[in-house]
Amino acid sequence: VLQLNSSLYKLSERFSRYESMSKKALDSVEVLEPVKDGKLALWILVADDEEINREVFKGLLEFSGFNVKTVENGAGVMEELQSGIFDILLMDIQMPVMDGFQTIEKIRSDSKFENLFTAAITGNSCSGSEKEYLDKGFDACLSKPVDRSRLVEVIDLCRKREGYSVIIEELESHIKAFNAGRLRDTADRIEQRFPGGVLNRAAGRIKIIAENYDSEALQALINELEDLFNGNERK
Repeated sequence: VLQLNSSLYKLSERFSRYESMSKKALDSVEVLEPVKDGKLALWILVADDEEINREVFKGLLEFSGFNVKTVENGAGVMEELQSGIFDILLMDIQMPVMDGFQTIEKIRSDSKFENLFTAAITGNSCSGSEKEYLDKGFDACLSKPVDRSRLVEVIDLCRKREGYSVIIEELESHIKAFNAGRLRDTADRIEQRFPGGVLNRAAGRIKIIAENYDSEALQALINELEDLFNGNERK
């Protein structure tokens, strides 16, 4: 009986802790601006062995217009990354089967994932120890429970690193003198520079636009990229 009561107490304590964490995370939803109807929304992979953590991240990010998949360990991460669609990986450090440090080592040893933006999720404070995670190959660090402003900052870091502003300037230069050949060349360069993610998918749309000589569609694509880069929904 004592053992059962002890187990129930631990379970209740654990649930209360995650309930509190969930509330803090969900309270932050209003800070993440929705992305324009998800057409060019970032693809985010979340890895955490606790189901409640995965659900909190998934709900928060999907509400904000991002495409999200979740896995429970590093082995799942490596399997999902083969699709080549992900822009950001949010990964817990302490996981069974393959932990975060083992996984980031595999990721950084594979050139296919050199442009993947990765953020470590840790139960410890990132303050003062972020350099350790950066040295391991992560691009950023998030402490649990996740601070809403820090999550926004991490996502913005990924957007800016992909160089949307440069791509937008190049595309805008093609609108006045609509040149299908130059547009296709631009798309090829984007695909070579960004082998996965949002800009890679945008390159496919650029080629379709070039084939149809559709300047209005090109302007619409530019608007979408600007919205995504700025994190605001175009009114």
